[in-house]
Amino acid sequence: MIGLNVAVRAGAQGIGFAIPVDQALQVAADLMSVEKLENKWHGIEVGTTRDGASTIVRRVVPGSPAAQVGLRPGDVITRLGDVNVARALDVERAVLGRGVGERVAMEVRRGGQPMNVQLTVARRGSSPARDVAASLASTTAPAAATADPAWQVLGMKLDVEPKATFESRGSRYRGGMRVVDVRGDGPAAAKGIRAGDILVGMHKWETASDEDIRYIVSNESLPTLGEVKFYILRGEETLYGAMKVDATRIVVAMSEPGTDPEIVGFGQIGVGDDAAVVALGGSQLVATADLLIDGVHFDTSQHAIERIGRKSLGVNLSDLAAMAARPVGCLVSLALPRGGVGGVTTQQLAMRLVEGMAPLAKEFGCPIIGGDTNVHAGPLVINVTAFGEATERGVVRRDGARPGDVLLVTGDLGGSLSAKQFDFTPRVHEALTLHAAAPLRALMDLSDGLSLDLTRLCEASGVAALVDADAIPISNAAKMTGEAALDHALSDGEDFELLVAAAPDDAKRLLAEMPVACGLTRIGEIMAGSGLSAPMTQIIKIADETEMAALGAKLANTLQPPAVIALIGQLGAGKTRLVQAVAAELGVREDVTSPTFVLVNEYRTGRTPIYHFDAYRLKDEDEFIELGVEEYFAGLGAAGAGLTFVEWGDRFADCLPPGTVTVQIEVLEGTGRRVTIDGLTI
Repeated sequence: MIGLNVAVRAGAQGIGFAIPVDQALQVAADLMSVEKLENKWHGIEVGTTRDGASTIVRRVVPGSPAAQVGLRPGDVITRLGDVNVARALDVERAVLGRGVGERVAMEVRRGGQPMNVQLTVARRGSSPARDVAASLASTTAPAAATADPAWQVLGMKLDVEPKATFESRGSRYRGGMRVVDVRGDGPAAAKGIRAGDILVGMHKWETASDEDIRYIVSNESLPTLGEVKFYILRGEETLYGAMKVDATRIVVAMSEPGTDPEIVGFGQIGVGDDAAVVALGGSQLVATADLLIDGVHFDTSQHAIERIGRKSLGVNLSDLAAMAARPVGCLVSLALPRGGVGGVTTQQLAMRLVEGMAPLAKEFGCPIIGGDTNVHAGPLVINVTAFGEATERGVVRRDGARPGDVLLVTGDLGGSLSAKQFDFTPRVHEALTLHAAAPLRALMDLSDGLSLDLTRLCEASGVAALVDADAIPISNAAKMTGEAALDHALSDGEDFELLVAAAPDDAKRLLAEMPVACGLTRIGEIMAGSGLSAPMTQIIKIADETEMAALGAKLANTLQPPAVIALIGQLGAGKTRLVQAVAAELGVREDVTSPTFVLVNEYRTGRTPIYHFDAYRLKDEDEFIELGVEEYFAGLGAAGAGLTFVEWGDRFADCLPPGTVTVQIEVLEGTGRRVTIDGLTI
């Protein structure tokens, strides 16, 4: 390797290297995937197969464009847009030149089967849907509605300088922005910048376009820099200095094109939590809205109109409860079907809906203070916007959970089976009482089921959750179905109970004092980790081999190929026995034995092939990789995509792909076992 110090222009220093071309291509791909001029993002981390012939997805970033279209680790990318993908660099080349919000056709192979998806290019830290909306808004919004970030944050108006200016001078700079005006009280004026100067760089970024400026002033690191170095051309001179940016204006400049900066600038909590929070003077206004449609969220032919009205307001009050906010009022807008429904006229329909809302509005101090009605040819549509105010302790967000916190739930779960979704009582009083008794770290209402909502809380907080399945309070309705009651409690949704994360001492005090009548149950704790790669950990107690066989059958019917399962436990814990149970459920008739000496056994079934590895006798990671495990992990085994079980998988955890399911078996007294499943809910 050869290194050479280079300085190509003012403010730029670098070292040039001569390295092998294959390494250079990989370095280029890595750099392009991390940071681009326009900060575009797809959320895919790729690598190559052992033979170098294919590009495999190694990791999909949660919430990214790739995650939105269902891309998984192990998928093989063959084409992206008009680029045939042979290496990681090709993926980045295919995204270059694409606009934020633009869709790119992607061809992949999963388990040998071709699949086509549409990948939406996003801005880092954003989402595909938001970027599409922003790009549409920017083409239709009036100019007055779009913030000028340079004027607000830097205190100067800028215009793109023609490239001919730099070419005629033989300048080392590729472009810049001419200063048109300077605000007298702004950072630029304080440093002597004046009209006619050409801004060519700030900090480590060049300033050649409006998009460059918008990216710089909205960059998360800007407020942390203190003073920001700048470079300008003035006549034949190149000057530089450092200015202290106006950090109080950065949030306004970060608003998306097409939005009113004077409104967005006040926002404290926006899209992604249970409600939005707006600062008004010295207080906080909490706002939430829900849109309910006949045939989607309710059925007017099956449910009483008053119950539908009650639910419409109830779901909004539940969102306020999820922020620990005190309700103050609501707006109700109705799109009424022309001719009414089921013999009920439009006027009667509106009155009965409001009558259904009235008891909750009175109980929780949330009067209907306005709204709108209209008649159309479509179904009944109800939109309720509810407002609340923060208490002295402030609102509680979903992103405040920290490792070590205790997870609690109110009431019991699985109650939607008894139509609880129409008659539930929003846990407003409970949320306010709990938050007054102890400062809650994170809070959500359980509208989509414990499994999904806890995953969202983990993702927002950047943590993982350890849940004791035996501790989850299950409703009587769920227990009486004759089916797995736990499945209902985890997945049915519309319980509208509260999910709480609290510091250990606070949780202990709340459980001891029990300040709420509906009950409060400890169901687990928060751990370090990723909320999506390990959304939930289940602890299951096994009494004997019969229950172990039942667990194996559940795993067989829950796992989707290609899947990797790391089996952990002492000798004789039951790792091989669990694989035998999975194989039996999938129809394997031959003997399933431990692959300790052969290292890998393959079993072909009528449904899903099984690949059974044993890492006990392997000395190091190289030996493990030499088995060809990566191909099996990617669904490229001899029999196709299957379930890959790795006994003693903890020995080579760094070699296992993202999304690996971990099953740890601990020996209890007698034939008992405690099985901890991480990364999968069964």
